[in-house]
Amino acid sequence: MARIAFLQDFWFELPGPMVLGGVLTAADHHVTAVITPGGRHMLDVVRKFQPDIAAFSVTTGAHRWAASAAALIKQEFPHIVTIAGGAHPTFYPDFVRAPGLDCVCRGEGEGAILEMAHAVDSGEDWSGILNLAYVNHDGQLTINPLRPPVPDLDALPHPARCMYYRRYPFLRDNPTRMIITGRGCPYNCSFCFNHALGALYAPCGGYPVRRLSPQRCIDMINWACRDYRIKYARFDDDVFILDKKWLFEFLELYARRVAVPFSCLVRANLMTADIADALANAGCAWAHFGVETGNDHLRNQVLDKRISDEQIVNAADLLRARNIRIGTFNMLNLPGETLENGWETVRLNIRIRAQEHWCSLAQPYPGTRMEQRARDMGLLPEDFSADSIPVSYFRNSPIRNPDRQALENLHKVFALAVKAPWLHAALARLVKRKPGPLLDAIFKITYGIRYARVYRNSLWRVWKTGRLNARQY
Repeated sequence: MARIAFLQDFWFELPGPMVLGGVLTAADHHVTAVITPGGRHMLDVVRKFQPDIAAFSVTTGAHRWAASAAALIKQEFPHIVTIAGGAHPTFYPDFVRAPGLDCVCRGEGEGAILEMAHAVDSGEDWSGILNLAYVNHDGQLTINPLRPPVPDLDALPHPARCMYYRRYPFLRDNPTRMIITGRGCPYNCSFCFNHALGALYAPCGGYPVRRLSPQRCIDMINWACRDYRIKYARFDDDVFILDKKWLFEFLELYARRVAVPFSCLVRANLMTADIADALANAGCAWAHFGVETGNDHLRNQVLDKRISDEQIVNAADLLRARNIRIGTFNMLNLPGETLENGWETVRLNIRIRAQEHWCSLAQPYPGTRMEQRARDMGLLPEDFSADSIPVSYFRNSPIRNPDRQALENLHKVFALAVKAPWLHAALARLVKRKPGPLLDAIFKITYGIRYARVYRNSLWRVWKTGRLNARQY
């Protein structure tokens, strides 16, 4: 049977490769994850495992590393088939022209990777497999049609967590497990690729919202608990509370059969008293939702969130009344944002008494409405492309607002500004200065403390994770 190595540059389990690994393992193929920060020792690991296929799960920003890694592998091992999947090749299939890549997979990859593994194992041609794109012998980009999305998630095998844990005890021993219970989102925020995904799958009837059944989801969690200790569950679905009927059934089972604390992602306009009660009764420790910005115009006219300040305040009140801690997602340097708008975001987080406040720098991914709005406002260079996106949304933002530098500096002290309003006068002066090591130190310390609190990790584990991932930044 075929041997498939999933390669990545950072120390986290990726849900996509684990799902694909489960599908491949169920068909008796051999899979492993290979983590090679900065590409160190990559060729040695590949030489030892001897894969038939080298696969990369690629987001925009990380695509440059994947391209260079594929080129190194292809140069040393020309017989290995290299494939990239994930968000970046899904929307930019021309990525396959990167030296070293044989093909890319667009959209959901379960069927494509399984058919490719069978084809490579039997020496057959894989070029006609649905969802794949490749460059033909004439140098032309060939994009095969998409197959419909997986209709029944219950039919998929459990994610192959062992592909990480066999090789990396550091990940295996993490007491927190990331869990995904479904796919799809009905909302169309301008900064997200969701609207583009719906357009991509339009010939297949669209990209529907799907969930594992509550019983299947509980079985999946208990299966992971059986082999790997779990003290905290992190539900990373886009909107965990989207379907009330599903939610209440799942939470009732979870409270009886799993009963470990958990965090989840909610949406402020959907939060109700009965949902907050159900979350609290099942052991929800943290609920996170998108504030994005404290400025109503930016949130609803630029980002298309369709959520008001009042709904944000109401959601926070409902959660706090049940002793569920509040986490928020925020962005700075949005198209047209001023430094004062950034401070509005700080003040709204203070108003709702958020205990954790994730903040990133806005990235106008090509093809999103945010990118088009930034272009229309003259805030992006003519040659702006996916290659202009930094590897980390904590590093910088390509949007050329007049207050861009100050907003990037505010990002570094955002958590401190929310936690210590009495420091605002000093921080207001600091963010107007040139960036320097003090700002970086404040960001790293506050980020590490927050991550440790929310995901029940020790400061030692957070420090080691940051140290292991330092090369990618």
